[in-house]
Amino acid sequence: METDKKLIFSTGAKGGVGKSTLAILMVEALLEGEATVACLEGDERSPSLEAKYGSHPEVRVANVDLSSLTDESGIELLGKAVESLDAQYVIVNTPASGVRIFDELPMVLATLGREPRVAWSLAINADRVTNIGDDDGLFTSMDGGMLSAVELKHLTIIRPLFQCSYRGQPFWYDIRADAMARMGARTMEIRKIPASTLEAIHRSPLSISEIAAQSDPILSATLLLTWHRVKTALAATVLEGAMIALDEPSQSLPKREKFLGPTGLLQRLADEKANDAKAND
Repeated sequence: METDKKLIFSTGAKGGVGKSTLAILMVEALLEGEATVACLEGDERSPSLEAKYGSHPEVRVANVDLSSLTDESGIELLGKAVESLDAQYVIVNTPASGVRIFDELPMVLATLGREPRVAWSLAINADRVTNIGDDDGLFTSMDGGMLSAVELKHLTIIRPLFQCSYRGQPFWYDIRADAMARMGARTMEIRKIPASTLEAIHRSPLSISEIAAQSDPILSATLLLTWHRVKTALAATVLEGAMIALDEPSQSLPKREKFLGPTGLLQRLADEKANDAKAND
């Protein structure tokens, strides 16, 4: 398909590794940079992009069941969905089994757009470490599967957010990340984001900056600093070349506040509110 759209697949060897979260973070970063963005939601069981952007005024969402992409009619359906999305960037969220389908039909990626990019979220119990024979994720896909149709310079490997070992063995990332980087792939690590923050990012129709503006000072400062680190990492890897707003977030709290701790700070805020009320009286 002839198109100038930039397709970015958020995928991995299994579910629950942060593919949907990463897709949302990419959309948010592109929107802040004033790019036009659309989403292709391929996960029918957990349509996070549909839930987040289904009524968004600036983000179009197309839904395609990528888990059943098994024949020419399915491929045609996918192509038409991509073609219908009028945007500079199309973020494709694959289901847990989506990568398996693309591994069987790797050249589908080459037909959908120019130089598609892939963000691969590693799975602790799939992308394993002891030897090549143990791997049933990334290397399997590179060896004739989905990633065989993607240039290494357009592949970004995402370290899992939660675990760093598997049954006592060193995790894949710690041993092979440098080697993959020398081969041309990019590697990226997102520090663990609190569950409450992730829930707000997924469920709220607001942007991350708007969520921060409506949060208490501690959560707001933490969220904005985390968001700046995430955007910086995305700009250097999978979204390289995109216009991303990377201004250092202003500190909502003076540096000395950190020594108060959460309890002390909240007490101070309560005292200030009470003093303001007395002054108004």
